[in-house]
Amino acid sequence: MVWLAVGRVGHDAHPLGFDGIWGLIALALLLGWVAVFRRELRRSKAGFGTGPGFTAGPPADSAPVSPALAALIVGGVWARADAEAATLLDLAARGLIRIDPTGPGARDALVTVTADAAQAEALLPYERQVLHRVARIAVGGQVPLGALARGGTGQSSTWQREFRKAVEAEGRERGLLRDRYDRSRRRLLMLLAVLPVAAFWLAMALPHGSWIGSPPLALLPWLLVAGTADAAGKFPVATAAARPEHWQQYGERLAAEGAATRTPASATTGDRTLAYAAALGVARTAAAAVRFGTPDPRRAWSTQGGQWHQVQLRRARFGSLAAPGRMAAVGGTAGLLLLGLVALVVRAAGQRDAWGQPVVSAPAAVYGGGLLGALALVGLACAAIGILDLRHRQEVVGELVRAHRTAVGGKQPARVAVDPGTGGTIWVLPVRPELLDGLTEGQRVRLTRSRWRGYVHDVVPDDAHPAAGGRPGAIGGASGMDGSGMG
Repeated sequence: MVWLAVGRVGHDAHPLGFDGIWGLIALALLLGWVAVFRRELRRSKAGFGTGPGFTAGPPADSAPVSPALAALIVGGVWARADAEAATLLDLAARGLIRIDPTGPGARDALVTVTADAAQAEALLPYERQVLHRVARIAVGGQVPLGALARGGTGQSSTWQREFRKAVEAEGRERGLLRDRYDRSRRRLLMLLAVLPVAAFWLAMALPHGSWIGSPPLALLPWLLVAGTADAAGKFPVATAAARPEHWQQYGERLAAEGAATRTPASATTGDRTLAYAAALGVARTAAAAVRFGTPDPRRAWSTQGGQWHQVQLRRARFGSLAAPGRMAAVGGTAGLLLLGLVALVVRAAGQRDAWGQPVVSAPAAVYGGGLLGALALVGLACAAIGILDLRHRQEVVGELVRAHRTAVGGKQPARVAVDPGTGGTIWVLPVRPELLDGLTEGQRVRLTRSRWRGYVHDVVPDDAHPAAGGRPGAIGGASGMDGSGMG
């Protein structure tokens, strides 16, 4: 009864339905929780230790640390892209692949797989993952450096996530990486988050004199705050045994030696310094040239015709996911209904009411009838185009160079592009996501589309002419190409 009375008084005092005192208490508790959270983050960064003095060469020569693991030791999860690039450059330094320049640019290079199956099996899981990706994309054992992002956004994201988890697993197993703070601290932060949320609950509940309805509202900020604390605590950070300060000093030495301007093609067998420089963030030119992530939306790589070459992509402005039959039916129905309204307007303009005035004035009849007539013509034009699309279809046979599946949340529709080998710009057409199931970029497909609007009816593998690329995961040499793999 006392709490209910306080709630009623608070309701009278706070017509907006929020208790100011408990609101200030909730804000103070939240600021205190943030201060504790930041203190835990600073403690995790300060726990590296100093380690022995700096020595020449990689700091972990006695216990080899891969460039990918060195990238996570220094840069954490944000250095994932550098870790991927460093792994590829390290494979070149160890003679498992070869990177030959084909032009003046940093990305103008051809990657040739030289490793055999035995060498691939001896690699670490994430190193083998990079080698297999190169071999899967390669044709005759060769692939342009810029084509490594091939595979689509969804496949690249999955591949990158698996790569990062494999590197983290090795670091944790060797005691070089750990959680930012342990499970007990994560649980303590989640428990402390109850205090500001409880105060917020009271601030919302007391003015209304009711305890019903507020708990679900208060649960949302608790899930947000507690989830942030739990996710931040699981971020991998380097331990004192990893000696991150040594890696930072080694990176400074490589930067002073000019690693920033080196290109991937300068990676030579036996010299792993470029790989470590990319991992430590000082070989920006080489690291930026090697990317396994999102492909260029305006360009793609194709082997249609037997040689690697770049093709220009252009997104279709008038592409549609509406089937031609539906478009013809909807457009025709709407056009006929609007024409009927135009006829009614014209008829009403010629009639007069009981006082002798036109039922519809001449200006209203002209402007209204004109607008309705224009809309009717648009509907009938859509119907005509739909009928033409039903009768005229085009079949495109070629290499699938872009298979973009629907992004999370459906904000970006699925799109497809096929290179028929005729040259010129290739249209990127919207497509139903289910048509891309089981298809991969580089596969030879048969696409059926409407002639006028580019509606994609079907995309199926072309079994009569399979893709020329190697099998997924296959490791082979450069046989099948004579060095002229670039078109």
